[in-house]
Amino acid sequence: MKYLAGLAVCIVLSACSGGDKKPSPPTRAVPAAAVSTPAPGERCDRRSYPDVCIPPSPPDLDCKDIPFSRFRVLQPDPHRFDADRNGVGCETP
Repeated sequence: MKYLAGLAVCIVLSACSGGDKKPSPPTRAVPAAAVSTPAPGERCDRRSYPDVCIPPSPPDLDCKDIPFSRFRVLQPDPHRFDADRNGVGCETP
């Protein structure tokens, strides 16, 4: 049983074959966007768009309506900036 528990940890951490080798980083990295700071009195939907200041819905906004591209999106995505649900909003210009 101890072997199976160790094997499960080994598989999850991907550290089975490297001794002290660290697990490799994810292959798809989401670019780090500069965190925008809201102006006084400005409301931002930080739950869905934690790195940029985008007003909560309504109104419904499109990518052309905001000055940001390729930013992190968490679900729910009320403005539908991340149509393919890969965690990156407004990927195409």
